[in-house]
Amino acid sequence: MELYCTTNNNKYEVNIPQGRGEYYTICPVCSSQRKQKNQKKRCFGWSREKNVGHCMNCGSSFVEFHEFNNSEKIKDKSEKFQTTQQINSINPKYLNLSLGLNSNLGDFLKANFTQEEIEQIMNKYHLGMTKDRSVIFWYIDIQGKIRSGKIIQYDNETGKRAKLNISWVHSKMKKHNQLPEDWNFTRCLFGEHLLKTNPNANVCLVEGEKTAIIASVFMPNEIWLATGGLNMFNENVCKVLKGRKVIIFPDLGATQMWREKAIEISQNIGCKMVISEKLEELATKEQKAQGLDIADYLLMVND
Repeated sequence: MELYCTTNNNKYEVNIPQGRGEYYTICPVCSSQRKQKNQKKRCFGWSREKNVGHCMNCGSSFVEFHEFNNSEKIKDKSEKFQTTQQINSINPKYLNLSLGLNSNLGDFLKANFTQEEIEQIMNKYHLGMTKDRSVIFWYIDIQGKIRSGKIIQYDNETGKRAKLNISWVHSKMKKHNQLPEDWNFTRCLFGEHLLKTNPNANVCLVEGEKTAIIASVFMPNEIWLATGGLNMFNENVCKVLKGRKVIIFPDLGATQMWREKAIEISQNIGCKMVISEKLEELATKEQKAQGLDIADYLLMVND
């Protein structure tokens, strides 16, 4: 079956046998990007009654793909697929109820930053928390709509991600019938809402949400955004960067992959993207093997 991902606007071929109920298999978007031991985990679920699908790991949403009718004219040449995609959002009350730093990542931030710096992070990024002390990184688009929240657990001493699966607020809400089954998650950049209030500021783009919030303390005059994963660095998500100057800070070892993607994306959306190689120049062999990011380096320098 051909599926269309409403999160990244790409088409995928997925083998879904006939039958009833939910069918679970590997995700066509993220499974190949995961660690080898997790690549065969069935994180993608497809409802054969409603013809919609969702990945519990990366949060991508899917519908069945339909070609344009030959008699229809495509006004926008960049429009590849016909979808009835609607940008769904979550009620802001759920963000407000979650706000706080009683999380493991919150403990790590408190140990490394002043109260004023922590308030700066909260005012910009509206971090949430869960009962098990995970952090919620809320994805808010340039219009102020809450697309979803990414739930991640961290070690409160090292600030490193715990070896637990990532989950999403919209996935949990759908599971508890707080959102309709056909509610689809459309990806945006983490921190994207900051673009509207800072129209002239340079943009710094990183992979991880934690990296963005930490780097924003050290360099507060720039807008720090995160893709939430290298596989989520794509033209559709980056359209909001049109006309901006964007400095990309790849994790160690991933510079070439970011560069290749940046060349194509910047040309297609009309923005200037520059790859910072400063971290690669400063890092030791051990640090490169660990795949450290700009936030790790800034914390080491500040220690």
